Amino acid sequence: MKIIIFGGGISGLTTAHILVQKGFQVELYESEPIIGGMARRRREPLTEIPTEHSWRGYAPFYRNFYHIAQQIPTQGGKTVIDNLADHVKFFMLNNDEQQSKFDIKSELIVAYVIGKTILSDKRSQKDYQKAIAPMLKKHISKASYDFIIKFLMGPGWGMDKDTASLKHYAKFTELSLFHSQGPDGKQQNFWKVMKGPTQEMWFQPWQKFLEEKGVIFHLNCSLKYINIRNNEIYNCILSDGTQIIGDNYIFAINPFNLENILSQSPTIPKSLTQKHSNSNNKSDYEMIAFF
Repeated sequence: MKIIIFGGGISGLTTAHILVQKGFQVELYESEPIIGGMARRRREPLTEIPTEHSWRGYAPFYRNFYHIAQQIPTQGGKTVIDNLADHVKFFMLNNDEQQSKFDIKSELIVAYVIGKTILSDKRSQKDYQKAIAPMLKKHISKASYDFIIKFLMGPGWGMDKDTASLKHYAKFTELSLFHSQGPDGKQQNFWKVMKGPTQEMWFQPWQKFLEEKGVIFHLNCSLKYINIRNNEIYNCILSDGTQIIGDNYIFAINPFNLENILSQSPTIPKSLTQKHSNSNNKSDYEMIAFF
């Protein structure tokens, strides 16, 4: 069975990784010249200095990442796991280079709020609607607020500090404290980072591994149309007019880009595309997760 995957980001690569090991014929199409999606790294044209989309942190509860990474071989009989530095510690320094810390009162208040949220089932849905930033601002010190909201939640954990809910923050804290196991199954309380650029440390070995398993990569190939007949996809058309035919299709691309492709596909009913075009659910905020 031939599986066509559109999108060479983490989700598309993970899908290819699993399917090819189950014996499927897999072809992957990526619009960029390199794989990695939002997590890929670039090099500056003149200096060749590697730049990342953002800092690349791997939480101890990212079980799927660690499970996949320990299967990807690198040089010397090692795996991508060996390309990870030991751990990351979070610090926030003020302009005078003094480290910002919790005061005891603020720490107790945050612990109470988070504990109350984690242990409550009946308020769960309501807590997803409550923004945590204005709630904490009323009750904790400025230094503690800046550490949690402006630093830890934003650049630290990758949340949108202005819209993140009480429940999201509590859930992330719960995962960090009680569901943190490394690839060996042992308790692990530290985040990790790569010892070098993401492309060299992770994606290049991954592409090589998948190609050796039989995955065929097509780079610089953008999806333009999806054609359906009798409610089934019968082909996909690339931007250069190339027709792609497979037994099954997987679209592991930005959902808003896919929405545009669906709306521009002449054989797809408008009633189908309108179901997925609620502007109230759109946001300019993007996040990468490795759960």
